[in-house]
Amino acid sequence: MNYLPSNLEFKDGVAFIGETSLLDVAKEYGTPLYVYDWEHLRDNIDYFTNAFGEETYFRYAAKAFICKALVKELDDKGWGVDVVSGGEMATVQAVTGTLENSLFNGTFKNKEEIEFFMQHNGGHISVDNRHEIPMLEEVAAKLQRKQPVIMRINLDVGAETHPMVLTTGYDQQFGISIGFAEEALQQIYKSPHLLFSGVHVHIGSQIKDPDRYRKAMSECADFLNAHPASVEREVVFDAGGGFFSPYAGDEVDHELKVYADAIHEGIKEHWSGSYKVMIEPGRALVNNPGVILYTAG
Repeated sequence: MNYLPSNLEFKDGVAFIGETSLLDVAKEYGTPLYVYDWEHLRDNIDYFTNAFGEETYFRYAAKAFICKALVKELDDKGWGVDVVSGGEMATVQAVTGTLENSLFNGTFKNKEEIEFFMQHNGGHISVDNRHEIPMLEEVAAKLQRKQPVIMRINLDVGAETHPMVLTTGYDQQFGISIGFAEEALQQIYKSPHLLFSGVHVHIGSQIKDPDRYRKAMSECADFLNAHPASVEREVVFDAGGGFFSPYAGDEVDHELKVYADAIHEGIKEHWSGSYKVMIEPGRALVNNPGVILYTAG
Protein backbone atom coordinates (compact mmCIF):
# COMPACT_ATOMS: atom_id res chain seq x y z
CA MET A 1 0.00 0.00 0.00
CA ASN A 2 3.05 2.31 -0.10
CA TYR A 3 1.79 3.75 -3.41
CA LEU A 4 -1.60 4.77 -1.97
CA PRO A 5 -2.61 7.36 0.67
CA SER A 6 -1.62 6.04 4.09
CA ASN A 7 -5.07 6.75 5.57
CA LEU A 8 -7.04 5.15 2.73
CA GLU A 9 -9.30 2.30 3.80
CA PHE A 10 -12.49 0.61 2.65
CA LYS A 11 -15.61 0.32 4.82
CA ASP A 12 -18.48 -1.75 3.42
CA GLY A 13 -17.06 -1.32 -0.08
CA VAL A 14 -16.72 2.48 0.17
CA ALA A 15 -13.31 4.18 0.10
CA PHE A 16 -12.47 6.54 2.96
CA ILE A 17 -9.51 8.78 3.71
CA GLY A 18 -9.63 9.08 7.46
CA GLU A 19 -13.27 9.70 8.33
CA THR A 20 -14.13 11.18 4.95
CA SER A 21 -16.07 9.11 2.43
CA LEU A 22 -14.70 9.57 -1.07
CA LEU A 23 -18.12 8.70 -2.43
CA ASP A 24 -19.67 11.61 -0.48
CA VAL A 25 -16.90 13.96 -1.62
CA ALA A 26 -17.47 12.98 -5.26
CA LYS A 27 -21.22 13.61 -4.92
CA GLU A 28 -20.64 17.01 -3.33
CA TYR A 29 -17.94 18.36 -5.65
CA GLY A 30 -18.38 16.30 -8.82
CA THR A 31 -15.74 14.44 -10.80
CA PRO A 32 -13.01 14.32 -11.96
CA LEU A 33 -11.73 15.36 -8.55
CA TYR A 34 -8.31 15.32 -6.92
CA VAL A 35 -8.36 14.35 -3.24
CA TYR A 36 -5.36 14.50 -0.90
CA ASP A 37 -4.58 12.69 2.33
CA TRP A 38 -3.26 15.77 4.11
CA GLU A 39 -1.78 13.84 7.03
CA HIS A 40 0.20 11.66 4.60
CA LEU A 41 1.39 14.78 2.75
CA ARG A 42 2.56 16.37 6.01
CA ASP A 43 4.38 13.17 6.91
CA ASN A 44 6.19 13.27 3.54
CA ILE A 45 7.37 16.84 4.21
CA ASP A 46 8.71 15.76 7.61
CA TYR A 47 10.31 12.66 6.05
CA PHE A 48 12.35 14.81 3.66
CA THR A 49 13.22 17.32 6.39
CA ASN A 50 14.46 14.62 8.74
CA ALA A 51 16.44 12.81 6.03
CA PHE A 52 18.21 15.85 4.57
CA GLY A 53 18.39 18.05 7.69
CA GLU A 54 16.78 21.39 8.43
CA GLU A 55 19.85 23.25 7.09
CA THR A 56 18.90 22.13 3.55
CA TYR A 57 17.15 24.55 1.19
CA PHE A 58 13.90 22.73 0.43
CA ARG A 59 12.20 24.08 -2.69
CA TYR A 60 9.04 22.13 -3.46
CA ALA A 61 8.46 21.78 -7.23
CA ALA A 62 5.08 23.49 -7.64
CA LYS A 63 4.48 22.00 -11.09
CA ALA A 64 3.61 18.69 -9.37
CA PHE A 65 0.60 20.30 -7.62
CA ILE A 66 0.03 23.68 -6.01
CA CYS A 67 -2.68 25.40 -4.00
CA LYS A 68 -2.60 28.07 -1.32
CA ALA A 69 -3.16 25.57 1.50
CA LEU A 70 -0.10 23.60 0.43
CA VAL A 71 2.04 26.75 0.18
CA LYS A 72 1.04 27.66 3.75
CA GLU A 73 1.84 24.13 4.95
CA LEU A 74 5.27 24.28 3.33
CA ASP A 75 5.97 27.77 4.65
CA ASP A 76 5.01 26.73 8.18
CA LYS A 77 7.56 23.91 7.95
CA GLY A 78 10.35 26.15 6.67
CA TRP A 79 10.14 25.10 3.03
CA GLY A 80 10.22 27.30 -0.06
CA VAL A 81 8.84 26.70 -3.54
CA ASP A 82 10.39 26.01 -6.94
CA VAL A 83 8.29 28.05 -9.40
CA VAL A 84 8.27 27.99 -13.19
CA SER A 85 5.49 30.44 -14.05
CA GLY A 86 3.91 33.71 -13.07
CA GLY A 87 0.82 31.89 -11.81
CA GLU A 88 2.87 29.78 -9.40
CA MET A 89 4.72 32.89 -8.21
CA ALA A 90 1.44 34.72 -7.62
CA THR A 91 0.09 31.80 -5.57
CA VAL A 92 3.19 31.75 -3.35
CA GLN A 93 3.30 35.54 -3.00
CA ALA A 94 -0.40 35.69 -2.08
CA VAL A 95 0.20 33.35 0.85
CA THR A 96 3.62 34.40 2.14
CA GLY A 97 3.84 38.01 0.93
CA THR A 98 7.30 37.35 -0.54
CA LEU A 99 9.23 35.13 -2.95
CA GLU A 100 12.32 35.20 -0.74
CA ASN A 101 12.31 31.42 -0.29
CA SER A 102 11.50 30.63 -3.90
CA LEU A 103 13.60 29.32 -6.77
CA PHE A 104 12.68 30.47 -10.29
CA ASN A 105 13.31 27.57 -12.63
CA GLY A 106 12.50 26.68 -16.23
CA THR A 107 13.76 26.64 -19.79
CA PHE A 108 11.94 29.87 -20.70
CA LYS A 109 11.45 32.91 -18.51
CA ASN A 110 9.79 36.02 -19.89
CA LYS A 111 10.74 39.49 -18.75
CA GLU A 112 7.45 40.13 -16.92
CA GLU A 113 7.90 37.01 -14.79
CA ILE A 114 11.51 37.88 -14.04
CA GLU A 115 10.51 41.38 -12.97
CA PHE A 116 7.67 40.07 -10.76
CA PHE A 117 10.06 37.61 -9.13
CA MET A 118 12.71 40.25 -8.39
CA GLN A 119 10.16 42.86 -7.25
CA HIS A 120 8.97 40.44 -4.58
CA ASN A 121 12.46 39.75 -3.25
CA GLY A 122 12.84 36.48 -5.17
CA GLY A 123 15.43 34.06 -3.78
CA HIS A 124 17.45 32.27 -6.46
CA ILE A 125 17.04 32.17 -10.22
CA SER A 126 18.35 29.11 -12.03
CA VAL A 127 20.02 30.16 -15.28
CA ASP A 128 18.98 27.58 -17.85
CA ASN A 129 20.73 29.03 -20.90
CA ARG A 130 23.25 31.73 -21.79
CA HIS A 131 20.62 33.90 -23.52
CA GLU A 132 18.88 34.52 -20.18
CA ILE A 133 21.88 36.20 -18.61
CA PRO A 134 21.64 39.63 -20.37
CA MET A 135 17.89 39.76 -19.69
CA LEU A 136 18.38 38.95 -15.99
CA GLU A 137 21.07 41.63 -15.76
CA GLU A 138 18.82 44.18 -17.50
CA VAL A 139 15.91 43.63 -15.09
CA ALA A 140 18.13 43.52 -11.99
CA ALA A 141 19.83 46.76 -13.07
CA LYS A 142 16.46 48.42 -13.62
CA LEU A 143 15.38 47.44 -10.10
CA GLN A 144 18.82 48.27 -8.64
CA ARG A 145 19.04 44.77 -7.22
CA LYS A 146 21.86 42.26 -6.76
CA GLN A 147 20.07 39.06 -7.79
CA PRO A 148 21.40 35.66 -6.64
CA VAL A 149 21.56 33.15 -9.48
CA ILE A 150 22.60 29.52 -9.76
CA MET A 151 23.67 27.95 -13.04
CA ARG A 152 22.01 24.79 -14.33
CA ILE A 153 24.63 22.53 -15.87
CA ASN A 154 23.70 19.78 -18.32
CA LEU A 155 25.81 16.75 -17.39
CA ASP A 156 25.88 13.46 -19.26
CA VAL A 157 25.47 11.32 -16.15
CA GLY A 158 22.48 9.33 -17.40
CA ALA A 159 19.83 7.74 -15.25
CA GLU A 160 18.04 4.42 -15.01
CA THR A 161 14.71 5.97 -15.93
CA HIS A 162 12.43 6.26 -18.95
CA PRO A 163 13.96 8.35 -21.78
CA MET A 164 10.92 10.66 -21.76
CA VAL A 165 11.62 11.77 -18.17
CA LEU A 166 15.40 11.97 -18.55
CA THR A 167 16.56 15.58 -18.23
CA THR A 168 20.32 15.18 -18.50
CA GLY A 169 22.60 14.36 -21.43
CA TYR A 170 24.07 16.27 -24.32
CA ASP A 171 20.99 15.78 -26.51
CA GLN A 172 18.69 17.33 -23.91
CA GLN A 173 17.39 20.90 -24.02
CA PHE A 174 17.72 21.53 -20.29
CA GLY A 175 20.60 23.51 -18.82
CA ILE A 176 23.94 24.73 -20.11
CA SER A 177 26.21 22.11 -21.66
CA ILE A 178 29.41 21.66 -19.72
CA GLY A 179 31.39 22.83 -22.77
CA PHE A 180 29.74 26.27 -22.51
CA ALA A 181 29.49 26.44 -18.72
CA GLU A 182 32.75 28.32 -18.20
CA GLU A 183 31.72 31.00 -20.71
CA ALA A 184 28.33 31.38 -19.01
CA LEU A 185 29.97 31.55 -15.60
CA GLN A 186 32.15 34.44 -16.76
CA GLN A 187 29.09 36.22 -18.15
CA ILE A 188 27.36 35.96 -14.78
CA TYR A 189 30.46 36.94 -12.83
CA LYS A 190 30.97 40.06 -14.94
CA SER A 191 27.32 41.13 -14.67
CA PRO A 192 27.19 43.96 -12.09
CA HIS A 193 23.74 43.06 -10.78
CA LEU A 194 23.95 39.25 -10.73
CA LEU A 195 25.44 37.32 -7.84
CA PHE A 196 26.74 33.87 -8.78
CA SER A 197 25.57 31.61 -5.96
CA GLY A 198 26.07 28.02 -7.09
CA VAL A 199 25.30 25.23 -9.49
CA HIS A 200 22.20 23.24 -10.33
CA VAL A 201 21.68 19.88 -11.97
CA HIS A 202 18.52 17.84 -12.51
CA ILE A 203 19.10 14.36 -13.90
CA GLY A 204 15.53 13.20 -14.48
CA SER A 205 12.49 11.74 -12.72
CA GLN A 206 11.91 8.50 -10.84
CA ILE A 207 15.59 8.05 -9.97
CA LYS A 208 16.27 4.99 -7.82
CA ASP A 209 20.06 4.83 -7.90
CA PRO A 210 21.64 7.18 -5.28
CA ASP A 211 24.96 6.99 -7.12
CA ARG A 212 23.48 9.10 -9.93
CA TYR A 213 23.12 11.98 -7.49
CA ARG A 214 26.62 11.41 -6.10
CA LYS A 215 28.14 11.47 -9.59
CA ALA A 216 26.23 14.60 -10.62
CA MET A 217 27.25 16.48 -7.47
CA SER A 218 30.85 15.34 -7.85
CA GLU A 219 31.00 16.78 -11.37
CA CYS A 220 29.40 20.03 -10.20
CA ALA A 221 31.95 20.30 -7.38
CA ASP A 222 34.76 19.58 -9.81
CA PHE A 223 33.55 22.41 -12.05
CA LEU A 224 33.33 24.87 -9.14
CA ASN A 225 36.70 23.77 -7.81
CA ALA A 226 38.23 24.81 -11.13
CA HIS A 227 36.70 28.31 -10.81
CA PRO A 228 36.88 29.18 -7.09
CA ALA A 229 37.30 32.91 -7.73
CA SER A 230 33.76 33.09 -9.10
CA VAL A 231 32.21 32.07 -5.78
CA GLU A 232 31.32 35.22 -3.84
CA ARG A 233 29.29 33.66 -1.02
CA GLU A 234 28.43 30.32 0.56
CA VAL A 235 27.84 28.18 -2.50
CA VAL A 236 24.60 26.33 -3.25
CA PHE A 237 24.62 22.84 -4.73
CA ASP A 238 21.14 22.24 -6.13
CA ALA A 239 20.71 18.49 -6.68
CA GLY A 240 17.29 18.96 -8.29
CA GLY A 241 14.46 16.54 -7.71
CA GLY A 242 13.45 13.31 -9.38
CA PHE A 243 13.33 11.26 -6.19
CA PHE A 244 11.58 7.95 -6.74
CA SER A 245 7.88 7.62 -5.92
CA PRO A 246 6.23 4.17 -6.23
CA TYR A 247 3.33 3.57 -8.61
CA ALA A 248 2.78 -0.09 -7.72
CA GLY A 249 2.74 -2.10 -4.52
CA ASP A 250 5.90 -4.05 -5.33
CA GLU A 251 8.04 -0.97 -5.99
CA VAL A 252 10.31 -0.13 -3.06
CA ASP A 253 13.05 2.48 -3.08
CA HIS A 254 15.90 3.38 -0.74
CA GLU A 255 15.43 5.35 2.45
CA LEU A 256 15.78 9.08 1.67
CA LYS A 257 18.82 9.34 3.94
CA VAL A 258 20.73 7.26 1.38
CA TYR A 259 20.15 9.95 -1.26
CA ALA A 260 21.09 12.74 1.14
CA ASP A 261 24.35 10.99 2.01
CA ALA A 262 25.15 10.37 -1.67
CA ILE A 263 24.65 14.07 -2.50
CA HIS A 264 26.98 15.22 0.29
CA GLU A 265 29.57 12.59 -0.58
CA GLY A 266 29.62 13.75 -4.19
CA ILE A 267 30.12 17.40 -3.21
CA LYS A 268 32.92 16.63 -0.79
CA GLU A 269 34.87 14.68 -3.42
CA HIS A 270 36.00 17.98 -4.98
CA TRP A 271 34.77 20.81 -2.75
CA SER A 272 36.23 21.62 0.65
CA GLY A 273 34.56 24.99 1.26
CA SER A 274 31.27 25.72 2.98
CA TYR A 275 28.11 24.96 1.03
CA LYS A 276 24.36 24.49 1.23
CA VAL A 277 22.39 21.74 -0.45
CA MET A 278 19.16 22.59 -2.26
CA ILE A 279 16.65 19.98 -3.43
CA GLU A 280 13.40 20.25 -5.40
CA PRO A 281 11.09 17.34 -4.53
CA GLY A 282 7.72 17.53 -6.23
CA ARG A 283 6.12 14.29 -7.33
CA ALA A 284 7.80 12.41 -4.44
CA LEU A 285 5.96 14.65 -1.99
CA VAL A 286 2.44 14.67 -3.43
CA ASN A 287 2.10 11.63 -5.69
CA ASN A 288 1.17 8.91 -3.20
CA PRO A 289 -0.97 11.01 -0.79
CA GLY A 290 -3.28 11.85 -3.69
CA VAL A 291 -6.04 10.06 -5.60
CA ILE A 292 -8.21 11.12 -8.49
CA LEU A 293 -11.90 10.26 -8.54
CA TYR A 294 -13.79 9.57 -11.76
CA THR A 295 -17.37 8.69 -12.63
CA ALA A 296 -17.50 5.76 -15.04
CA GLY A 297 -20.19 5.75 -17.71
